[in-house]
Amino acid sequence: MSINHDWRHDLVAEMEQGITDVNKYTWLDLAQEILWMRREISELRNALVQTAIDCATMDNSEGKLAARVAQSAEEQLFRILLERGDHDE
Repeated sequence: MSINHDWRHDLVAEMEQGITDVNKYTWLDLAQEILWMRREISELRNALVQTAIDCATMDNSEGKLAARVAQSAEEQLFRILLERGDHDE
């Protein structure tokens, strides 16, 4: 699914100003975009988990630091997903 963020940004700005009919942006469009973003965030979180695991096995301070950074980012993404009802993780 390809999302034209510039068009959507302009559309929202027009809606806020009352220039454009709100019905141009349907609830289905919104739901699809939200689901797409949640999938992307979940995939990024999974990649960060693997990065943290890979870096933690390194025998140097850079690897350990990279592992902590990846783990911190992963935890933040998990918190974001969890706060919005993603309880099946």
